[in-house]
Amino acid sequence: MKKSLVLSIGAVVLTAAASLALAADTMTGWITEDHCGAKGASASHKACGDKCVKEGHKVAFYDEATKKVYTFDADCQKPMAGMMAEEVTLSGVTMKDGQIHASNAEPAAKE
Repeated sequence: MKKSLVLSIGAVVLTAAASLALAADTMTGWITEDHCGAKGASASHKACGDKCVKEGHKVAFYDEATKKVYTFDADCQKPMAGMMAEEVTLSGVTMKDGQIHASNAEPAAKE
C-alpha cells in the first residue's frame, strides 16, 4: 500500500514537471526553416527561406534564448511562412513531439 502511494505521487509529480517543460508563455527569435535552421536567423534569409519551404522544408523557429530550432506544427506552417526571416515574439506557445505551436506572433520589439 505504502509503495503504491509513493509511486502514484511520483507519477503525478513527473507529469506536472513534464507539462511545465512543454509549455512556455512567450519566445523571441527568428522565423526560418528546418534546412538552414539557425543560419537562417536574419532578415537577409527571406528569399532562401521561401525557396526552401517551396521545396518541401518545414517552417521553423530559432529560439535565441536556447539556441534551438523548432519546426512549427501543421497548423502554424502556412501562417508562419508568411513571416519568413522576421524576428518575432511568439505567445501562447506550446510544444508537443518536438514541434511548436503559437497562438500569436508579433514583430519583436526593437531595443
